[in-house]
Amino acid sequence: MPKACNGKADAEVKSLIVTAVQSEKSRLTTVLDDSNLSAMVTETQERLRSSIDADGDAWRAEIPGKPIFRIFCGKAKLTEGRLKSLYINNAEKLSANPFQDAIDIFQSFSTMEREGV
Repeated sequence: MPKACNGKADAEVKSLIVTAVQSEKSRLTTVLDDSNLSAMVTETQERLRSSIDADGDAWRAEIPGKPIFRIFCGKAKLTEGRLKSLYINNAEKLSANPFQDAIDIFQSFSTMEREGV
């Protein structure tokens, strides 16, 4: 619904809606122009590729982890909760515990509490 419709007559509301639709059509035509669309796709591909190729965690901001995880769960025919449980149970058995940082943080909280900090 366009802004400022309250208290308007039917004809005025209709005119506001038609104007809003025309504005959106114009915006979409500009955005979906072949050259603009091609440039956006190229830029996105380059950004994703460079975030993956670079050392560091920049790719995490670019790659949609949750949808990929859901797709993986579907392919593995496992619920998300079940797959997370399997991961945690197996990770705890590894010599290099991937949860060690979190464990250390919570243990430091426990120590601070006992020491009255």
